[in-house]
Amino acid sequence: MEQVKKKFATMRQELDEKEERIDHLDKLLKEKNIEMTEFEHRIHDFERKEIIQEQEIDALQDKVAALSHKLKESEDSQELAVQEVATLNHKIKMMEDELEAAETKAEDAKKQLEETMAELSDI
Repeated sequence: MEQVKKKFATMRQELDEKEERIDHLDKLLKEKNIEMTEFEHRIHDFERKEIIQEQEIDALQDKVAALSHKLKESEDSQELAVQEVATLNHKIKMMEDELEAAETKAEDAKKQLEETMAELSDI
């Protein structure tokens, strides 16, 4: 009976040690679960920030595309304006040439008129 009591005491001590080990492991498991939850929260925060940054990037890319389109339109308008100015300058030059020719004809006509008047006054 003594051996049974020793055996029972040994088993009881082993059981206590195993329960202590289980309690210790449960405590570690709870700590790791808390850490995992904290990491999951951090991951969620990073994912949320990533989504926000991707949306900001998309918005900026849209703005860049719109500004590029406006720039292209402005460049096209500027090119048309430069061409129009060149055309107008050419027309002005032609008109100046016509004016000069008309002035020369008017001078010649005036000289002829003066000569004709001089001839008529001599008669």
